[in-house]
Amino acid sequence: MTFESFLFFVVMWPILVYYPLAHWIWNTDGWLAQLGVMDFAGGLVIHSSSGVAAFVVAAFLQPRKNKDKLGETAHNVPLTVVGGMIVWAVWNFFNGGSAYKASHQAASALINTQLSAVASSLLWMILLYRRDGKFY
Repeated sequence: MTFESFLFFVVMWPILVYYPLAHWIWNTDGWLAQLGVMDFAGGLVIHSSSGVAAFVVAAFLQPRKNKDKLGETAHNVPLTVVGGMIVWAVWNFFNGGSAYKASHQAASALINTQLSAVASSLLWMILLYRRDGKFY
């Protein structure tokens, strides 16, 4: 991907994807909001649309030229663990605090936060085991 392509993406993606999606869901007059779609903690507008955008960009990128030399191991395990801990803590604070009170909605958000992290971790482990035949 060239720098010009990157600039085009950075300018056009918010205009074509993010702003309309945010309006459709977060504005009470938006058609998705009128259908009852709720975006708790920005998961749909921010994370899902960014994930789809990352997938589309990844589909256009060429494979790394030195992938065999780099391998797929962690380069700095302590920093990886610290980063994961920070993300996990902030994820819980953000999702649990999005209800603005201690209620069943906040508790449900925290439980769903934990269950989604567990499910994705287990799936990652299973896929790596199926691919490599061993646990890391």
